Amino acid sequence: MKPKVSKLLKHLRAEFESIYGRRFTNQSTSLDLMRLAKEALPNATPLTPEKRVSSNEFVWSHFK
Repeated sequence: MKPKVSKLLKHLRAEFESIYGRRFTNQSTSLDLMRLAKEALPNATPLTPEKRVSSNEFVWSHFK
C-alpha cells in the first residue's frame, strides 16, 4: 500500500507544481487537500488560467 501512496503523492506534487508553478510552504496540508479532492471528485479537472483569473476577479469584485 505504501508504494502506491508515495507514487500518488509524487504525482500530485508534480501536478500541483505544473499548474501553479510553485510550492506551498506547508506542502503536507495542500497535498492532503488535493488527495481528498481527487478521491471525492475523480473526474474533476483543474481550472484553466483564464477561468482562474475570471473566478478571482468575480470573487474580489465584491470586496472593492
